[in-house]
Amino acid sequence: MTTVLLADEYERDIKSGLDTPPPTNLFPNGDTSVVPENRWRSHAHLLFQNWINEIYQTTPYDMDEIGK
Repeated sequence: MTTVLLADEYERDIKSGLDTPPPTNLFPNGDTSVVPENRWRSHAHLLFQNWINEIYQTTPYDMDEIGK
């Protein structure tokens, strides 16, 4: 989703007449008419999964121990 948002911002700038260079390595082969690939989705899922696992692993089982 982020890559599409960045591409949308680029298009908005071009349509408003700004001389904005295309984002580096966003569009395949530098072709701004092609939809960018979402290559970070798996990394985002892994980051979120690791964060949830860390919370799970470090949360005490005893409710009285939470916050100590």
